[in-house]
Amino acid sequence: MIKQVVTIFTVLLTLALLVFLTVTFEGKTSDQTCKSVIVSLQDEEGQRFVSEAEVRQLLQSKGIRLKDKPLDRIDYAAVENTVKQHRLVQRAECYPCPSGTVCIAVWQHIPVMRIFAEGSSYYLDANGAKTGLSTQTAADVPVATGAIHDSTTLADLFKLACLLQEEPAWDALIEQIVVYPDGEWLLVPRVGDFDVHFGRPVNMETKLKRLAVFMSEYLPKMGWETYSSINLKYDNQIVCTRKKT
Repeated sequence: MIKQVVTIFTVLLTLALLVFLTVTFEGKTSDQTCKSVIVSLQDEEGQRFVSEAEVRQLLQSKGIRLKDKPLDRIDYAAVENTVKQHRLVQRAECYPCPSGTVCIAVWQHIPVMRIFAEGSSYYLDANGAKTGLSTQTAADVPVATGAIHDSTTLADLFKLACLLQEEPAWDALIEQIVVYPDGEWLLVPRVGDFDVHFGRPVNMETKLKRLAVFMSEYLPKMGWETYSSINLKYDNQIVCTRKKT
């Protein structure tokens, strides 16, 4: 019984403290103005596709001024929605911090493949969504070109991109995917002067495993300049065409 009373008292005390801190902070924001704006870019370990300067310029272009504005009069949701208008921003959070600082946290889209189709170019991100290109840097991802006209082809390309992302050894092999009008694919490797006939996008994981074994175990013995093409279309075999001498 005593233990239950102590537990209830502790919970009530914690809730009271949280309410006190919330009221205190809200009271402070009601008479504080924005002294500075901090833009923090997340995903620091990867490539940077969005810059702090771009975020600030975007807010300025939309007429959003935060400096010297009372903290309780800032429309934080409007700031977030504006920042998310950047073609490579996936998520944004804006909130007041102690001492009159407004913090803007930004998460970027992570490209996994670049698409060139029907006169335009864009990335597919890690969720399969189309995103614009970065003015900061080009993503080091495989490029897809050719007859990319429908959502089914895009879904297949995204599936391939995910397989490459999951296995770094495979990702190091493939530089470009060419989609032919008949639905078959041609892969262009990052190393070696040959093409890889992938066939239709079925059993992709199995085909990539066969290609990785062939390139790591057999090509070094046979010579990287021996073949003009490698064909993965057929089950349980690889058909190679020697270069003409």
